Amino acid sequence: MFLRPQSVLSDPQDIEALADGSLGTVEPATDIARAQPIIALLDGMPVQAHSLLVNRLIVDDPDNLEARSLVSQRLHGTAMASLILHGDRNDAGPLLPRPLYVRPLMLINAQGVEQTDNDRLLVDTIHRAVLRIKGTDTEEAAAPAVFLINLSLGDVRRPFAGVISPLARLLDFLADKYGLLFLVSGGNVQHPLEIAGYTSWTAFERASPEDREKAVIRSLDNMKHERTILSPAEALNVVTVPDADPLRSSR
Repeated sequence: MFLRPQSVLSDPQDIEALADGSLGTVEPATDIARAQPIIALLDGMPVQAHSLLVNRLIVDDPDNLEARSLVSQRLHGTAMASLILHGDRNDAGPLLPRPLYVRPLMLINAQGVEQTDNDRLLVDTIHRAVLRIKGTDTEEAAAPAVFLINLSLGDVRRPFAGVISPLARLLDFLADKYGLLFLVSGGNVQHPLEIAGYTSWTAFERASPEDREKAVIRSLDNMKHERTILSPAEALNVVTVPDADPLRSSR
């Protein structure tokens, strides 16, 4: 039940270029280090010295994943940390006035794919991570004020098929026991949607809007067994966030 292939994160291995030079500057972090973090990020190892993140992160790495994570490949952890701290930087919104607690879970394998440690069960790693955040009878809490935890990963080998996975049940249990809110990624489909009845994109574009809509809905229905949410997104006591692109979404 617990012995499953480890979770994998898969996304474009590049970072969008800054469209405006002003986006490259942020207010320097001064006294936020004295504030208690209220948000935790369980993800890949970020680039701690990145200009957008320096002095804004509390990285807790008891499994020493930093030593096995190439700085040039720390894309997703860096991007997620920036998103939480700065939001959409095109909107020039306010910065999070607190540090972000980061517990690395993923590293880059030999094929260049970011995934969880093959030597550890993910369900156990996340359980230990949350206990470390909130503390136990024998261990002081690393970030006791944290109540929001971001978990943007999914097990591609465990799509939801009507049975709640052990990892999803663990999140439900932890959310209830510690009063936590988990933000969980629904998971992305890694292959394009094949639309039956059209041999080319040109033929699809020439069809009427009604025919295109019917074809997409029919194709989604035919492939729904392969385009479902990934564990642990089926948990009940979490907020599951789907992808915004309907042709890439796991919905």
